[in-house]
Amino acid sequence: MGDEALALVDRRDRVGIITLSRPEARNAINSAITVAIADAIEALEADDNVWVLVITGGAMGLERLPRRLPPAIAMELILTGRAIDASRALELGLINRVVPRGSCVDAAVELAQVVSEGAPLAVRYSKAVARASFSMGEESVATDLRDLRRAVFKSEDFREGPRAFAEKRVPEWKGR
Repeated sequence: MGDEALALVDRRDRVGIITLSRPEARNAINSAITVAIADAIEALEADDNVWVLVITGGAMGLERLPRRLPPAIAMELILTGRAIDASRALELGLINRVVPRGSCVDAAVELAQVVSEGAPLAVRYSKAVARASFSMGEESVATDLRDLRRAVFKSEDFREGPRAFAEKRVPEWKGR
């Protein structure tokens, strides 16, 4: 099976969708699918019309569980290989919400579309702050992200937001 069959790429408006397609292994991550995902992300990042990515069909990944769960629960899931249902995943904070069977991708795309309505630079900055905050102290985050914050404040989009609000219209974000 070639790499292109392992990660299917689609697009809905400003949302790029990558669907892992390795059902025989329950979409377990290996080197081939890692390369396929990287290639798909690279292709979508090169598309200026894609502002948000949704990756679906994927397993959590061994290296992520210990950072997302209490140690005892992570070890149980890792060592037993047992699957958990959606309600347990929600309870553990691994997922944001439970949706009806068969509507997961649509719900994820809907959420991604809401995110894509925001100013791209501000969304990117907010995401960087949140991610950095997980592993650094507040002061380190503020210092390390200073340049990105300055870029946001100097951007066309930063001026467009208040202007659109004053003119009672939807902002026209440019990502610059």
